[in-house]
Amino acid sequence: MDSSGERRRTRRTAARPARRGQDGAVGGGEKGRSRRRSVSTARGPGAPESGMGPTPEQRGTSLGFLGPCGHSVQPGEVVTLVKTCLDKESLDLQCPLCGAQWEWREIRDLKGLPESELSALEVRVEQLVQCRPDLYKMVSEEQMPETPWCPSCAHILKRASESTGTPRLYTQCPRCAPHLFCWECHSPWGAPDSTCPNASCAVVATLLSCPTVTDPLSQVRGCPLFRACPKCHALILHHSGCKYVCCKSCFYNFCFICLESSKKCREAKELYFSLKCKKPRAARQTF
Repeated sequence: MDSSGERRRTRRTAARPARRGQDGAVGGGEKGRSRRRSVSTARGPGAPESGMGPTPEQRGTSLGFLGPCGHSVQPGEVVTLVKTCLDKESLDLQCPLCGAQWEWREIRDLKGLPESELSALEVRVEQLVQCRPDLYKMVSEEQMPETPWCPSCAHILKRASESTGTPRLYTQCPRCAPHLFCWECHSPWGAPDSTCPNASCAVVATLLSCPTVTDPLSQVRGCPLFRACPKCHALILHHSGCKYVCCKSCFYNFCFICLESSKKCREAKELYFSLKCKKPRAARQTF
């Protein structure tokens, strides 16, 4: 090879500027390359990691609102989900993204649901609970006395089944406390293989589950169809007529609305034949 050509190539190579890294090192060593990588992949506050989508919190601010499980959902999705379950006479509400169980109370408390849709769904849910007392039960302040094992929480309970498929005699509130209680009368339950300790379980179950009086002409409209005598706990059905009834077992006279004795009820300066009662309507009875 011509020695003059070799000298020209050598001069061109020597004239080429050397690359420097960000740390000033000639040739852009490993430290310089690592710094360049760190600069190119730096994330601002709240930005998702490279290759990952937005977090649930970020999606909740831009795409909808956060559901009970933390996933972002649209109001229309929630309404459609509830309607589909109600059409199937079910309240097995699940997140459309992860399948987590949602409770109706959690959905009802979500911000962003149209009020008109929410009111209509509330009516349908209550109708389902009333029509399926064998499967659903709403434990409310009116029905459940305040006790350490299950405070009033208005949580809709679904009756569980044994491995054989038969309905379980006891249940528990998953939102309050893990203690067991009787499905029928709400009395505290012992071990899972025990029985209800309440000797009046059947009577209380009737008092808690019976429908209310809906006749607009009835003097006791809004009261449970059955009341128990405050003295002997005999069941009394109100047919018609005065708000005062007499127990056929012990002949105790009391007001079907406030459950006070007829004498005490009259002391409220209300005429005995009045259509109303001065005192508040008594809650459903438990004992």
